[in-house]
Amino acid sequence: MTTFNAFHVHSNERGALPEDADCAHEILASSTGVTLSSSLISTRGAARWSARGEAGLSIGIVRGHMQFALDNRRETRISGGFGFCLSTAEPLVTNHIIEAGSHLRGVFLHVPDASFERLGIPAEESGAGAARTTRFDSWSPGRFLGAIAQQIADCPYEGALRSLFLEAKSLELLVAVLASRADGRRPSSRTRPLTKSDTERLMYGREILLAALSSPPSLDELARRIGMSTSRLTAGFRQLFSMSVVEFIQEQRLAVAMAAISEGNRSISQAAFDVGYTPAHFSTLFRKRYGYPPSLIARR
Repeated sequence: MTTFNAFHVHSNERGALPEDADCAHEILASSTGVTLSSSLISTRGAARWSARGEAGLSIGIVRGHMQFALDNRRETRISGGFGFCLSTAEPLVTNHIIEAGSHLRGVFLHVPDASFERLGIPAEESGAGAARTTRFDSWSPGRFLGAIAQQIADCPYEGALRSLFLEAKSLELLVAVLASRADGRRPSSRTRPLTKSDTERLMYGREILLAALSSPPSLDELARRIGMSTSRLTAGFRQLFSMSVVEFIQEQRLAVAMAAISEGNRSISQAAFDVGYTPAHFSTLFRKRYGYPPSLIARR
């Protein structure tokens, strides 16, 4: 990806969102025309707005509670984790409604038809082509897609490393969805949706874990602090974040340590101790997760 632009949405760019809604939006655009965006919206009052989506393939992995309708033809309610894939030959207007006191976080990928040609993906594999009809699929993201979206939203890098990482993840997301569509299946099956209260408690639990990566609370302690049973915490966490609590802690520890080593701020041993690992254990987990030892990035 060749062009990177991060920005916060200001009052004159927020469309119909009320002034008391907080909105952050980050975009990564490429010379092929593919765009990857990550959004976070928090509302104090109810929010309604419309957005114009361009022709091509749009993929979204969203967490939160919202209602939306495509050109007023179909209304869908998001509750908890939600994924969608929209293929259209013409621009569509989407109307959104978010309740008061909501938090919505989403990762979105848009691929115009011309971009499939530049990427060398045949039309029969991409669904591209002006003659096609509009197709909308929705599902509850499985572990794999949810993990990709989580890694995009929580990217720990800055500058060129950030662009490179997000480029790789955007292509990984695109391949996973296209492979599922080619097999004639949804990326995952829908599960029982989380309630708004469940989502808020689990998001709070996630913040607790991120603030204490080197010494995180036990499952029982975390469940007590967010007001859930341990069984509900473990099941809900996997449903919302597509990984277990233990997997989330490990993923975040490795990402934080990797960023520190890549940027030259810490040695391998220092980075390992910072996130709660011994150097030997860290090196083993790192190689298993990324396929190469941490010494490789330390030498760059």
